[in-house]
Amino acid sequence: ALHQPDPEADQSGPDVAGPSVFRCVVLTDAFLTTYAPDRFQAAHSCFSALPDALHEDAAGAASYGTLLLHAVPEFHLMDVAALPERMRASAVEVTLYAETLADRFPASDVVFILLGAVYNAKGETDLAIRALRQAADLNPANPTAYGVLAYAYLAADRMDEARDAALSAVSMSVDPAPYIYLPILIAGLVQENARLVDMARKAYTVQESLSRDVLLLAAAAMIGDKAEVERLLQSVGQPDDPLAQIRAYVQGEVALSVIERHLEAVGVDVPDPVSDPACLSSASGTVSRGLTCLP
Repeated sequence: ALHQPDPEADQSGPDVAGPSVFRCVVLTDAFLTTYAPDRFQAAHSCFSALPDALHEDAAGAASYGTLLLHAVPEFHLMDVAALPERMRASAVEVTLYAETLADRFPASDVVFILLGAVYNAKGETDLAIRALRQAADLNPANPTAYGVLAYAYLAADRMDEARDAALSAVSMSVDPAPYIYLPILIAGLVQENARLVDMARKAYTVQESLSRDVLLLAAAAMIGDKAEVERLLQSVGQPDDPLAQIRAYVQGEVALSVIERHLEAVGVDVPDPVSDPACLSSASGTVSRGLTCLP
């Protein structure tokens, strides 16, 4: 499906709309493996050519909603500066979209995964956990529900539940996505479980993200892997705020403080929140709604 021609806007009929929506979903999944702006644009353009086909397609509509979620600037889930203005979204827009889908498809697990992810990105953790538990209840065989639920538990600093949900996602996945291992890694750091951290960091190594090496550095510091610490220090350097890209999905204060402690133990300075209400310049791309600013 990735190598099929782009769907044409004037195509119609069930024989065309079905496969075309499938292709858009595949393109979205391809974007989620790298967060590359060009892959985002390919998926977004695919869906834009099929607006009517999503009305009765829960999976396709939820996949498009996932793109909208990542295109909200204040969520900092990707670099939206590389996207055309018309492809960006607002928190209000994506929330209304997800809630409308939940009303339209009340028996769809993928719709409630999207809704929970949206609530979690907004910092509405209790609502996120409720929606993601509903997704897991609707389809107990979908590992994505447990993987995203693990992030919501992580945001609430509920480490045992974050670890167990992520481990469930891993166990029921044929080929677990590397992002599923992040809650396991964080839980291991907080609970000082070196075995868990070592297992999770090896699986998380293949994740493509700006924060990957920072998290792997904290993991290496915790388990005492000096050679890996030295290697990762060369990669990480001394960024202005090492946690800037991490706060978007690790919101819990306990988790963030533990990551900070391990980074500073190997010489990577993490700044305290500043007095400016904006905390950091949005032009730098380092503002995070998870950053607590001092009054």
